[in-house]
Amino acid sequence: MFDVELLTNNQSYIDWKTLSLVRSIEQLAGGFEITGKRGDENLIKPGEPISLFLNDESVLAGYVDAVELRYDSQSDNQKVVARDVVADLVDCSLGAKEYHDQTLLQVASDIALDFNIEVQAHVDTGAPFKVASVNPGDSPFSVIERLARARGLLIMSDATGALIITRAGLNRAKTSLQYGVNILGGEATFSHEQLFSEYTVVGDRKSTSEAWGSNVQSKATATDDRVGRYRPFVFVSDTDGDAVTFKDRATWQRNVAFGRAKRVKYSVPGWYDGTQLWQPNTVVKVEDPRLNINEDLLIVSVTLEKSERGAITSLELTRPEAFDLIALPLSEVTNAW
Repeated sequence: MFDVELLTNNQSYIDWKTLSLVRSIEQLAGGFEITGKRGDENLIKPGEPISLFLNDESVLAGYVDAVELRYDSQSDNQKVVARDVVADLVDCSLGAKEYHDQTLLQVASDIALDFNIEVQAHVDTGAPFKVASVNPGDSPFSVIERLARARGLLIMSDATGALIITRAGLNRAKTSLQYGVNILGGEATFSHEQLFSEYTVVGDRKSTSEAWGSNVQSKATATDDRVGRYRPFVFVSDTDGDAVTFKDRATWQRNVAFGRAKRVKYSVPGWYDGTQLWQPNTVVKVEDPRLNINEDLLIVSVTLEKSERGAITSLELTRPEAFDLIALPLSEVTNAW
């Protein structure tokens, strides 16, 4: 059973031909496009609150972005485009404000309050920020995301009304992806373009000698023996550090680059991982000799589709290292490699 229902203004709409519902950890707001026969009355209107149900399960609560109407001598159809409620955190702007001695959860909750969005922390959000500034014109998302990255954390939507503070890959899929079993089709990109043999972080550290009374240079390097030729990469840190913190930064850059070098797409039948819908930010075991893959990968995005072909899920995956995050100084978050 793959039933699709839209609910808006206490009106239910069930006669739909196609659906594409997308959720991703690379974009905050989930969204969908749905097409079906246009009714004579009670047309869905842009800006209206809307809820999407799949097999009676609420999967997205948000607002209609656009409605497209199309007719000819044979048909009279409508397409509804909508995103979940956290889209307002992406689209809107804030005025100037400063937060003092507030945690990430406290700042995010205060910002989201005006939009009637709940913020949930699924992990420890770390120490308070001495000062967290909001510049005029900043989007709520950009402020919260900047602070989250400074704590090495990820923010995403649950698509039904809450903003989640979490880390990548905390949950595992119940189902593995297996060639010849449940994989309908696959494709992969293996890239060497952003891989380097050496990752060096260079910056200043405070001198311990009162005679010097100034900063001295410090650096650290992480190597990647998987790169077969000399390819150095140097990152200049804007903030003070030491050999240990710079070594952590260099290792992180190496690991993220390695993770991003593999990108895989699969289509599978139906919408379900066991008894629940496929979810982004989930680690899944992949066994695919056709693409030479036998490892755990992280689901980056999930697209649930319904069409004349039936119900299909498209998954986009990468190595979990691609979304490893480390705490960074606020001044370097926007410059993070």
